[in-house]
Amino acid sequence: MEDHNLQLTEMEAHVLRFIIDNLYAEVGFSDIGDTCIAEGTGIPMNKLRGVLSSLSKKGIVHPDPDAAYYMDWCSSIVYLNEKFYYLHPVWKDEE
Repeated sequence: MEDHNLQLTEMEAHVLRFIIDNLYAEVGFSDIGDTCIAEGTGIPMNKLRGVLSSLSKKGIVHPDPDAAYYMDWCSSIVYLNEKFYYLHPVWKDEE
């Protein structure tokens, strides 16, 4: 993931990089849950919630607890907001 001058903290950049690296090639789709992100990044869930909240306030991602309603392995699915699809190596060419 390129920097693109997003003004991210080190932890935000780490989480965003993990999210982007684990999104499917299908534009707009995500099945990345908060639990998966916590396990994959090694960030405890209580800190991860703050990071996701911060990335959400910056308009980069949006956690969707409703999308995880039927999933017992996470409490929310995290989506990359359309404005930032250019950060994904495949999605940027699809847009």
